[in-house]
Amino acid sequence: MSKIVVITAENMASRLITESLIESLSDEISCVFILSNVPTSNKKEVKRFLRLLRKVSWHFLAYKFVEINIHNLMARLRGRTIEKTARKYGVPIKKYASPCDVEFFDELGRIQPDLLLSSGPVILPSEVLDIPTIATLNCHGGRLPEYQGVANYLWMMLDGVSVAHSSVQVMEAVIDAGPVIAETAISVGGDWSVHRLNYEVSVAGGKLYGDVARQVLMEGVPEKIQRPNAKPSYKGLPSSVDFARLRQFGKRLITFGDIVKYL
Repeated sequence: MSKIVVITAENMASRLITESLIESLSDEISCVFILSNVPTSNKKEVKRFLRLLRKVSWHFLAYKFVEINIHNLMARLRGRTIEKTARKYGVPIKKYASPCDVEFFDELGRIQPDLLLSSGPVILPSEVLDIPTIATLNCHGGRLPEYQGVANYLWMMLDGVSVAHSSVQVMEAVIDAGPVIAETAISVGGDWSVHRLNYEVSVAGGKLYGDVARQVLMEGVPEKIQRPNAKPSYKGLPSSVDFARLRQFGKRLITFGDIVKYL
């Protein structure tokens, strides 16, 4: 029997993607590992996290607080946490502070998965990427290679895209540099907020991810999507200037309606 391990976190995008994976692949999933959104057990991780905090706008920090903590609260009130979905489908679930946790690495080694599915923001070390016998995949909320890195829902909104993408790629040691093996597109509503775009891209990505994972188990990893004219771009973390541009374009980061419907 094929074995899948899912590695995720507890922010909104991760939960939506993981929920879809559990619903479509519960018969194949050996375990779901939830890792912390904020690194706590590894000095190198913590230093990297603190460096990022010094560069980012407070607007983005406030939004991530909502997407992680307020979303987690709303998910519990609605009974839609990753833990509850996993229990519903009989999928084992474990929590660790970091992918560098020795116990996490040992547990993953004992399972020896055929396929490792990343659906969270945690950067996985190469030692983890090399464990599965088939591949380690990642679901990315943006078209690759044009939208590498984080906060692509914001960058897509600032770019005024009318069509947004979610991508599935084979993970490599360099972030977002692995071959893209599938993508799906959604139309962006003119009245959407940044948060609504984040939500819709995550939902679409989760559906695609489950289909691709099952295809990989049955047929192997598909060929890389060839887009020779695509130009790689990594915009990094948004600054206060970027949020000022967002306001100038008449776009909103998040609305009260979003909290009610899309959180």
